[in-house]
Amino acid sequence: MPKRDKLFLLVKSLTKSEKRYFSIYTKMHIKGEDNDYMKLFKAFEKQDTLNENEIRQWLQGEKLMEHYAVTKSYLYDLILKAMRSYSKHSAEKKVMDLLQDVEFLYTKGIFDQALQLNRKARELASESGLVAAMDLILHWEKLIHLATGFSLIKEDRLGSIAEQQDKVQSNREELHHLWLLCAGMALRQRKGLLSRGNINTQMEERIALPPTPIDPELNNYRVYFLDLYARALHTSFGANAEESLVWIQRITTFMESEGDRWLRHPYLYSRALTDRLELEVDLNHLEAAKQTLEYIQNTQRFKDLNSYFDAWRQVVIVFGRILIHFHHDAASEGIRFQTDVRNVLKKFAPFINPLKELEFYFLLGYFCYRMEDWEQAEGYFNDVVYEADETTPTHLITAAWMMRILSLMQIDNRKRVLRVSERFLGFLEDAKDLSEQEKGFISLAKFLTNHSGSGSMSEDLNLYLRKNKNSLNVLPIHVGNRRYFNRMVQLVQNNPL
Repeated sequence: MPKRDKLFLLVKSLTKSEKRYFSIYTKMHIKGEDNDYMKLFKAFEKQDTLNENEIRQWLQGEKLMEHYAVTKSYLYDLILKAMRSYSKHSAEKKVMDLLQDVEFLYTKGIFDQALQLNRKARELASESGLVAAMDLILHWEKLIHLATGFSLIKEDRLGSIAEQQDKVQSNREELHHLWLLCAGMALRQRKGLLSRGNINTQMEERIALPPTPIDPELNNYRVYFLDLYARALHTSFGANAEESLVWIQRITTFMESEGDRWLRHPYLYSRALTDRLELEVDLNHLEAAKQTLEYIQNTQRFKDLNSYFDAWRQVVIVFGRILIHFHHDAASEGIRFQTDVRNVLKKFAPFINPLKELEFYFLLGYFCYRMEDWEQAEGYFNDVVYEADETTPTHLITAAWMMRILSLMQIDNRKRVLRVSERFLGFLEDAKDLSEQEKGFISLAKFLTNHSGSGSMSEDLNLYLRKNKNSLNVLPIHVGNRRYFNRMVQLVQNNPL
């Protein structure tokens, strides 16, 4: 996978207005007309795919090339500094600026002014539902009253501080609890496990109750979002994808409400839209999936936001279309996307989730296999197993290893089958948290690794599969990464060799 240059990624993440602000900011803060930082910024900005050799050619003879690495590092810090200034319009930034002023006035002993600014910060944080900030605001107010010997506090305020602190604490505990549930279930899904003890029990208890309602007074939108997302994860993994789709639809509807609500958290929104599209395809709701694809493709703000969002938009469009062909086993249609996949991976590689890239390889490998292009299929599956890391779902890696072995058996390369089978066995034996279905492949990998007969490996494998058919089962869920494992198991069980 290509190197992720931090300066390139930062430059490409900026919106048009942010780039315009940075240009103004550098003119105000960098003396002289010969601005090395802006020259380097523009060189990075005009590249779709990073090519530093090309940048060095463009800037050949410039003074900055004498200290190129230092200039890059300073430019990175300068952009972040400029964006701190640019983001003053956000509620979070306004509150933090006010609290910095409160702290300064507190250290000078100007407590009445500190208390006034703290009150402004509290009102703004309350309006915006900033739970963590409210905790800090109350902390400063209590410090001020303590330092003044409680001379500035009124009796009614003492009661309201206690009430606010209780609400903040309750809200923070709820947010933390929901976050842990979402994180635990996401890890469970990635590892292909069917249960996670306490987390599973807690979710079963939670989903029996109605979702947390939106409380305008508390501004508990984050709690509402996390509650819906936890339910979506739980029901998807519980073989109830239809219900999961309902929760995801509620998330996207919520984020599309009140005009530009999604712009406050665009990447949470893109995550939810991606999940919605994939669930619609997995459940064969093709008309709904096509409408979602059209919405993603034609929404102008998705194109203009920044390079990250444009990358997500173009990747998910190709992925959604190719996934439709996978579900219908339309290999000849799906394989036509090879050029599109290569183009998006080449153009947007630094912005693409590595897991999505591996899914692309698996899909193309599967199509090649079904088209009996064994060599190319083996190459794609090889890309999956060797570019996977500890974050890659084990069921995707297991499926890729097995499909690679099947491809080599079709090529009739006995030595490579034995060698790859040995590596596959090593992966299974070293892997942690294998599902019961994945464990069923350990004995199969051992059989292939120890095969010493002179007869056909394909015939012996088919005989082995007939004897041990019940040991290889599909995962009881058919959405997400598990779709690839299940399709591979079905191929193996149907004796395609």
